[in-house]
Amino acid sequence: MKKILVLFGIALSLTFCSMNFAYCEESVELLETITNIGTLVAIDEKYDEALEKCNKALEKYPDNAELYSWRATVLNRKGKNLEALADIDKAIELDPDDLSYHVTRGSCMFDLGNVSAALEECNYVIGKDPKESSAYALRAVIRMQRMDLSGASEDLDRVNKLLDEEIESLNK
Repeated sequence: MKKILVLFGIALSLTFCSMNFAYCEESVELLETITNIGTLVAIDEKYDEALEKCNKALEKYPDNAELYSWRATVLNRKGKNLEALADIDKAIELDPDDLSYHVTRGSCMFDLGNVSAALEECNYVIGKDPKESSAYALRAVIRMQRMDLSGASEDLDRVNKLLDEEIESLNK
């Protein structure tokens, strides 16, 4: 499930980057770097290499929220949750409107044991965009941990419906 969500995140990242930066050579380089990092994380699971690429890219692009988000994801996967939280907070500071960053922050909070804060992040995202499937997926995990199986089931049904709608729209 995480791989599907990460791949979905890559697709969103690529869409965002290609729409906003397609005409600038430096932006093409940044897009290639972000794509490479996403592949290392989501497909190859080469977290050390991805972390190295994130660090190098952030030296060149210190104000890029997407790079902070990817580094947060890598750090979270490596169990460095406090560092991940600092990076995702920086991403949100740089781009507060990107709801995927809030889902990542929720995941970091969950991994740190702050389940209430994780749930708040999920509810915030769902309140802003009721079609954000990753927020429902994380909330389902939180609800399962809290033994709210009915609520978890509702969230997972919503995730499946949203993903089906996404696939259907891609097939048109």
